[in-house]
Amino acid sequence: HVGSLKKNKDADIVVWSSNPLSMYSIVEQTYIDGRCYFSLEEDIKHRASIKKEKASLLNKLLKGQK
Repeated sequence: HVGSLKKNKDADIVVWSSNPLSMYSIVEQTYIDGRCYFSLEEDIKHRASIKKEKASLLNKLLKGQK
């Protein structure tokens, strides 16, 4: 379906950083049924917490091998 974005209408939306046909464009946000399924800001925050958790687990693993 293609249509307009108005109140009380169904829409799945992708917000791009620039022209979606450009190979340099990235997805900033994705909404499905009015719910945010992806946000670049939240993804960056989540990656930082995953990096900390990975370092902690690797540290525990290395201490256990000694």
